[in-house]
Amino acid sequence: TVPTDVYYMPEGVNDSKKVSEKKREKLYDLIIEEAISYSVAIIGQDVIDEINILNATKSGVTQVVEGLDVNPDLIIIDALEHIDTKGVPYESIRTLLSLSG
Repeated sequence: TVPTDVYYMPEGVNDSKKVSEKKREKLYDLIIEEAISYSVAIIGQDVIDEINILNATKSGVTQVVEGLDVNPDLIIIDALEHIDTKGVPYESIRTLLSLSG
């Protein structure tokens, strides 16, 4: 989660699975440098095995929101619903893209 200027999106930020590892590392550095605030959550394999990947992802989002220094106005997330974002509204990036295009 990276709350940043709503109009700023570094070139190449789209689907992390389609970006090379080298490019992801460069984007990570750029995002960290430009972010108003950022937070990272690491969910261990044992937790994923226990609660499943979907619930582990949701837990990670909650942890990230709790770790931010500022409270964002909106969280843009990829294809998750029913997430505890500690009261911060969120929207699927797919919904936002379909509205803009």
